[in-house]
Amino acid sequence: MSTSSTAMTMLDALERLGDPDASEGPDLRAAFDEATTDANADDVLATAPPTVHAAVARVCLLTAAGRDEEVLALTHGVVAVDDLSAVLVCCRATALARVGMTAGADDAWKVLNGRHRHADVRALARHQRDTTAPPARPVGA
Repeated sequence: MSTSSTAMTMLDALERLGDPDASEGPDLRAAFDEATTDANADDVLATAPPTVHAAVARVCLLTAAGRDEEVLALTHGVVAVDDLSAVLVCCRATALARVGMTAGADDAWKVLNGRHRHADVRALARHQRDTTAPPARPVGA
């Protein structure tokens, strides 16, 4: 899956959760549509009004771009207390898996599969879990 299609999958889930701050700035779909490259999209989201949805969208974009160290730094200490923070935990789990911390990623994905989570959050977590490959191990390791 390409970076842009992964970002759009994450953004689709985020949009379906609803943005209570939508009246305070441009909607996230318009920001992504305006952006022609991943770097441009990051710039657009970095200058968006400081809303929770804009912050989550930025972390989703960083995840899709494979900028795992940044995702891990931005999501350190985040707990899935609601659906938006659950999306952040999903991004963190994806980054953990890609840097080889599969036990931490597995624990995070298990938390996201609870029935109390929004169906789109559960679907996003399953999709990320199923499509995220851990780093390749060196031959003979």
